Amino acid sequence: MTANQWTALRYFAEANRFSRTVSAFAAYNVTTRGAASQTVKALESKGYLVRIRFGRDARSARIDLSQAGWAKLAQDPAVALTEALTNLPETLRGQMDRAVERVTCWVAAARRQSAFGTCAACRYLQVSADAASRAGGHYCRALATWLDVEDMQGLCALYAPAPGIGGTP
Repeated sequence: MTANQWTALRYFAEANRFSRTVSAFAAYNVTTRGAASQTVKALESKGYLVRIRFGRDARSARIDLSQAGWAKLAQDPAVALTEALTNLPETLRGQMDRAVERVTCWVAAARRQSAFGTCAACRYLQVSADAASRAGGHYCRALATWLDVEDMQGLCALYAPAPGIGGTP
């Protein structure tokens, strides 16, 4: 597997259902849609990714990991780094998360590109006072839809930092 293919597997494993598209992966990986499409096709041919079509438009599809893709991801060379970070004390992990988020936002802004992040820190998140409303009361104003727990935890291509996140250096 190439480094780019590993990046794609990680991305599609971490992205929320709205961001698991070739276009969103291209933006995340700072590449063209054509190059991203070729990476996805290579992983599909290996049986690691599956394409799920949206309605009648054959061009629109969500990309998911197959069972083989999840098994391959378990062999990811970056697992050791992930485990090491998991072993850090909670406060240090929180500080590191915030620092990485800020740096990511600054770099994206400098390149005039979108940052990627999670819904919990996004300006489009609306939390309903009525937690029984739907999906735990989390609503995305950018997508005009309710979010489930997996959506809230996954990377989002429409992420826009909430005030106070990713400010100027």
